[in-house]
Amino acid sequence: MNDENPPLASQKQPISFDLKMQILLFTVIRTVFSTANRVIYPYLSYFARGMGVTIGDISLALTARSMVGVISPFISSLADRYSKRVGMLVGVGLFTIGNGAIWLWPVFPVFVAGMSAAFLGVFVFVASTQAFIGDEVQYGQRGTMIAIVEMNWSLAFVAGVPLVGLLIAAKGWMAPFPLFTLLGAASLATVWKLIPGGKPSAYQPLGLKQNLGTIFHSRSAIAALVVAIAITAANEVVNVMFGVWLEDSYKLQIAALGAASIVIGISELCGEGLTAFFADRIGKKRMVMISLILNLLVALCMPWIANGVAGALIGLFLFYITFETMMVSSLPIMTEILPSARATLMGFIIGAFSLGRAIGAIFAPLLYTYGFRMNTFATILLNLVALYGLTHIQVQPEGQKTTS
Repeated sequence: MNDENPPLASQKQPISFDLKMQILLFTVIRTVFSTANRVIYPYLSYFARGMGVTIGDISLALTARSMVGVISPFISSLADRYSKRVGMLVGVGLFTIGNGAIWLWPVFPVFVAGMSAAFLGVFVFVASTQAFIGDEVQYGQRGTMIAIVEMNWSLAFVAGVPLVGLLIAAKGWMAPFPLFTLLGAASLATVWKLIPGGKPSAYQPLGLKQNLGTIFHSRSAIAALVVAIAITAANEVVNVMFGVWLEDSYKLQIAALGAASIVIGISELCGEGLTAFFADRIGKKRMVMISLILNLLVALCMPWIANGVAGALIGLFLFYITFETMMVSSLPIMTEILPSARATLMGFIIGAFSLGRAIGAIFAPLLYTYGFRMNTFATILLNLVALYGLTHIQVQPEGQKTTS
């Protein structure tokens, strides 16, 4: 497996104050988005009871939400053709509209449609911001910058999800959606004001058709899509059911489930910190491979680790820290596979993440009927697929010859 050479300190360029503030803005907005996305999982049964539907119905709603990601590349391509800010504004707008619809019409069909629109908006925003970072930050420092933004996942679980859980406990299942709508509107105004319009990219802007041809003629791009699908499906077969598993096995109530969310959030924060510190130093692909193998081993040992509440939380901590390290370390690699079509390819990557989540959400409840061990066994198999795909990804770091 070829890997990029760790950059020399003398090659690094200082990050401007404006760019640091933009990175901070992306992190804050993504934390709001991630809270909205992740709050469904630990409180799955509460949303189901609130709308008078089954857990299976909510699982199908999550599948529908994930499946909209397959169209995100076609919207994300706007960022390549016009500017990254255009893509960001479209993404935040969809998030705001989707949550506003659920606020105004809190019934299950609107819940599915609104959640799907909001999720699509998140995908477009993520692809646009990652492409923006790819344009503005040299490859040797990109692992650190992307890891900082990706701390939004852990911040959502450490702070956002437990706080929203308290809101749900006090006001009911639909209480978060007015909050998400207002925060989305504030984010829209902030992006409009603080992110420059700019030009599409430093490369010759291509149409969607040309970008698609470039992507699907690249072995590295296709391998990256396989890796994205496999690692997210591997995570989702555990992610969808962990709240139900904890409730079924240990009779945990909503406050305890919120505490479990904090444990997972801390683990992800540690994973993002490891990525920020090590990925640019030891090589991003090497970092992905190490964390992927460790995640596989944790899944293998999970049934024996989780022999009580404490053991279950330790197992989840190890599972999420290794997954988060793997996921975040892979993102800077993917931004450098096809620099001329960054936003479009990242849209496809996000769509692949979405497809992986959809696959995981479909099969997670079915696997769980045979016990949680079947969920962890599926994770092991999918991680092996990802490990194989990783060996076929090659990038062209700055100043090096193309190898893909």
